[in-house]
Amino acid sequence: MKIHQRPWWIFFAYLLENPNPLASPSLRPELAWSIEAAYEHNGSDKWNYNVRSVIRKIDDLHRQDLTKIGDEWWRQFVNAGEAFSKTVSLDTQFPLKRFIAAAPDLNVSFSVAKSWTTMSNLPKPDNRLTPISLTANSTIDYTAKDFPLSLGASLRYRDGNPLLVNLSQRELHQAQTNLDMYGLWKFDKKTQLRLSIDNVLKRAYATGFEFYEREFITTRIDTQRPYRLVRLNFEYGF
Repeated sequence: MKIHQRPWWIFFAYLLENPNPLASPSLRPELAWSIEAAYEHNGSDKWNYNVRSVIRKIDDLHRQDLTKIGDEWWRQFVNAGEAFSKTVSLDTQFPLKRFIAAAPDLNVSFSVAKSWTTMSNLPKPDNRLTPISLTANSTIDYTAKDFPLSLGASLRYRDGNPLLVNLSQRELHQAQTNLDMYGLWKFDKKTQLRLSIDNVLKRAYATGFEFYEREFITTRIDTQRPYRLVRLNFEYGF
């Protein structure tokens, strides 16, 4: 019988992906301060919006560190210096007739947020606090006048960026786009029938990890199987 031996670096890759936990009794708590500015408009013109910005600084940031002692890898939480984040966001809500007189009776909601984050103890460009730097959400709702029918759709997007966890590990994230839809028929005040479809686009989502050692780089990709969820609910209130 012929025995096939795996390359030696696969064994070290396994140790790197599955480190032993190590206590950190000298870990100091995180301390943070922030400055926030916002402007809101909620007027009689049926157009509501707000603009917000936040600047935050974190001292003694908690991060997971990997240390090689002998032939084994150890995982430990350490204080990883300073971190900065800057965020700008916009939220708005209005009936479409507010801008287009001949438009149908649609209510529109939209929000977008953009953030910039850095960490002092890791090299650029992937020294981020979070892999998500841009999110956008849009919702449209319609209510019929002549019969008790409501329809709606929600579209959500978030980007994905590499995130350097430490000098030996990097997280990989894919951008996500999701679309949900619903229809609601009200027979009376107590009885209604709702049809909802989640993840209409049926997009797959993948995450991954990269592990670094002097002799090799190993990459692991995990893909979540896409699915579309359809629900039909009959609701009656007693």
